Amino acid sequence: MYTCVFDSGGTLYHKYCAKLLQSWGGELGSKLQSDLHPTVGGTEEGEQFMEDLKSISIKEVRLLISNLIEQGLDREVPSRLSEQELYVMMSATVQHMPLISQLHERTTTISTHFQELSDTLSLEVEELRGEMLNLMNMLILGEETHYGRTSRKHVLDGK
Repeated sequence: MYTCVFDSGGTLYHKYCAKLLQSWGGELGSKLQSDLHPTVGGTEEGEQFMEDLKSISIKEVRLLISNLIEQGLDREVPSRLSEQELYVMMSATVQHMPLISQLHERTTTISTHFQELSDTLSLEVEELRGEMLNLMNMLILGEETHYGRTSRKHVLDGK
């Protein structure tokens, strides 16, 4: 019961499992379990788990089990791999590890290059933007100077 309840996580489904075990006569947080697993007995985590367990109704657990049975999950039996299948899978995994490592290194290198390119382009764009602003200001100043003189000249010429 300890492994189901505490080692695996303490999620809602683990609490449902504990509630089901408790409803079948199992004792959670007993003196024996505290001696066997002192990390849980008398700790805040253990006390919190027991408080959470009190708030769960056995009707909720039964409803969940009914839903699982309606889905046909009670007829599914996990299949264990044969030793030969396990060997094939492990050898395939071992063969792929160097390739995965190489892919990781290359991806890291490519990411670094893209970051450098992005930084360089950002600097170039900012520099180009500054030059364009200077050019536009010079054109505006030249236009004002040219037309300002031209219009005065026309005024002086009477045109």
